[in-house]
Amino acid sequence: MKLLRELTEEQPTDSINIVEAIEAACSVLAENKRGGKVNPRGTAKDFFNNNPSLVTGAAALAISAQNKYQVNKRGTFTMHAKNAYERRMVTRIVDAMVSSKEFKIARTKFTGHSKTWVLKKV
Repeated sequence: MKLLRELTEEQPTDSINIVEAIEAACSVLAENKRGGKVNPRGTAKDFFNNNPSLVTGAAALAISAQNKYQVNKRGTFTMHAKNAYERRMVTRIVDAMVSSKEFKIARTKFTGHSKTWVLKKV
């Protein structure tokens, strides 16, 4: 748990406090004693207590993944088109930006009738 505290103290204020979240989950599990699904092999609290190194490693991976996501989020921006007219218009804009060699397309995503472009500055 010392590693988790060290990792969470280095995070900016908008980060997720993993230690507090684990302790809150354990307290909720300890308080809920009536009804619901019964786990005959034990609760999540038992798993956390029996496998501290596994939980510490998972939390460290989660924190590093969150940091990588925040860095990548700052370096990219998204353009979204909902219908055919917007798709044609945004496609022209994206093509002009890519041809200027200042941006590249990091990802193109289709959802139903909409299309999303994720652009990254070169």
